[in-house]
Amino acid sequence: MNKEIVQAIIKHLFNLLKPIQKKMFILFFNNRNSRKYIIHCARRLGKTFLLIVIACSIAYSKNDAQIRYASVTQKAVRKMVKPIFKTIFLKVKKKYRPKWDAQEGAYIFPNGSMIHCAGVNNDRSDDLRGTAADLAIVDEAAFVDELSYLIESVLMPQLLTTGGNLLIASSS
Repeated sequence: MNKEIVQAIIKHLFNLLKPIQKKMFILFFNNRNSRKYIIHCARRLGKTFLLIVIACSIAYSKNDAQIRYASVTQKAVRKMVKPIFKTIFLKVKKKYRPKWDAQEGAYIFPNGSMIHCAGVNNDRSDDLRGTAADLAIVDEAAFVDELSYLIESVLMPQLLTTGGNLLIASSS
C-alpha cells in the first residue's frame, strides 16, 4: 500500500474516535519516552475501541508488524473485539481491510502485519507467545488472572528486540 492510502486509513480510524479517545491516541503516539503505558478509565469510555484503533494504526504504519492483543477470554474476543473490527472497517475498501484468520487467531493486513488476539484467562497466556512484537496490548488488565506472568514472561520479552511498547488498559 502506498503512503497516501495508509495515511487516509489512519485518518479515518482517528476520526472514528470520541474527543477523549483522540487525546489518548495523540498522547500515546507523541510520548514515546516509555515502554509501558497504562490507561485506567471508567467503563463505557470506549477503551477497547481505542486500543483497536491504536493497534490498527501501527499495523498499517509498518509492514509485517506483529501486535499481540490480550483480552480476558476468547468469548470477549468474539463478542467485543471482532464486532469493533467490523465496525471500523465498514467504510474502508475491502482490499485494504484486514482479514480474520481463525487458524492464526489473528487479523492479517494487506501489508503483512498481524494482530494476534487471544483470551488469556484460564492458563491461556502462552497463546500470545511469539518471537517479536512491535506492540502488546492488555485489555481489561484488572480482570486478567495472571497479569504479571502475562506481562513479564510472555509479552515484554517479545518487545526487547523491536523497541515495541506495552499498552495496559482497564476499568477498576
